[in-house]
Amino acid sequence: MISMIRTAIKKGVRFDYVLVDSWFTCFELVKFIKTRRINTHLIGMGKMGKTRYLFKQKQLTAREIIDRLRKSKKLKRSNLLSCYHSNVVVDFNGIDVKLHEKANGLCY
Repeated sequence: MISMIRTAIKKGVRFDYVLVDSWFTCFELVKFIKTRRINTHLIGMGKMGKTRYLFKQKQLTAREIIDRLRKSKKLKRSNLLSCYHSNVVVDFNGIDVKLHEKANGLCY
């Protein structure tokens, strides 16, 4: 995936974002996109497993972050989508990423 994006950049292809499935969402891809000077965003589903993010000086999983947001009433209700959601900025192995949390999952 990274070599494909690198080739597109070398060929002069311009893009505003990279949309990936959860299979491709990993630290290496996040780091690659964030360190390029092409002003591109990464949109991808995060894994709800054991991946830990630094949130308010604590290493937490996505599920733990959702639980804390729910307890602090930071989740907002969308009647249109019939779900709760919130945006938080977390540290993912030294890189600030914005997580869009839904009560049943998360997105980068």
